[in-house]
Amino acid sequence: MHSETIADPLKLAVLYRAGFGVHWNSYREAATTLTTRFKMNIGFARIREAVAVSELPPEILGLFAEVGLVNRTARELLKAAKAQGVASLVARASKADPTGKSRTDLMKLVCADEVVVGYRTQRNKPLLLAEIYSEGLKKGKWTSAEEAALSLGISRKTIARAISIAALPGEVLALFPNVGTRQGERLVHLNRIRGSKQMRALAIEAGRAIPRLSPEELIAHFLGIARGKAHATLRKSGADLVFVCNLGPVDELAETMISMLAAMVNSGLVFSRKRR
Repeated sequence: MHSETIADPLKLAVLYRAGFGVHWNSYREAATTLTTRFKMNIGFARIREAVAVSELPPEILGLFAEVGLVNRTARELLKAAKAQGVASLVARASKADPTGKSRTDLMKLVCADEVVVGYRTQRNKPLLLAEIYSEGLKKGKWTSAEEAALSLGISRKTIARAISIAALPGEVLALFPNVGTRQGERLVHLNRIRGSKQMRALAIEAGRAIPRLSPEELIAHFLGIARGKAHATLRKSGADLVFVCNLGPVDELAETMISMLAAMVNSGLVFSRKRR
């Protein structure tokens, strides 16, 4: 079986229920079994999300019968259901006509209070912007990022950044359901250094952690810094204030990156924040 067969969260939910009580008895067990036995790198959070969205009323799910659901859609639907109540979504869905509408269009109809229509406000919602761009390509609204930028009234760089963030492994994005631009850029940078295969493995490992890791702890995990081992101290040395940070055990790549950073600081290199 290939991961492509369960790109749709509803299909993943069906797979989970089919194996429940036979191959696994929890989301975590399912994730472990699918990863080790069936070679599917799927974190338990993604399975839990898939099952949750599959339990939404048919009035909502039926709207997406033609265009299908993706992980991003599932996250937005669950977020809207929690914030607004399932009844509100059902009421909107019952009045909506899905004919000829894209996934993004349908999301705007069902989750009106959650999805901002103005494209300029999507600067810090890279996953949504990437989906808008992708659907525009499919429908012939534009043929390049340059054309899309002109049409949407935003910069090409903003679109390119959103596309690169959306291209991160699904297991990584599942840990950051509301990923913003700055956080997404950090993850893209780490993905380039470590590689998608290693990032995917680290994401699956992090998804199994109890208690759940915070966003800061997740970044440290991807950097290779051992969880709960870092601590910092301050002391005075004459007129100097000395800051000491003990990171605990780190892997070889993290050690190299930190050593390079220390060398840059010691060289007197001036760091300046880029203007956006």
